[in-house]
Amino acid sequence: MPLLKPQAFKLTEGQASVMYRESSDGKKKRRLALAVTMDDKEGKRVADMKVSVDLGDYVVVGRSIDNGKTGHVLALSCH
Repeated sequence: MPLLKPQAFKLTEGQASVMYRESSDGKKKRRLALAVTMDDKEGKRVADMKVSVDLGDYVVVGRSIDNGKTGHVLALSCH
């Protein structure tokens, strides 16, 4: 399966993107490799990670903003 282009979406302050990288057969479930990024409101990259997740499971990414007064929680599920 070919790699897809990143799917970007707006956050309250900044934006995030998710990209499907590849899939593989795990021992029990199919595993998906994803690339996840988060940028702040100035466009500076604040998170850049590659994760592998079993089909049907969740990945949660969080970060604080405004000196810890608020933040973003990004939850992803692969179905």
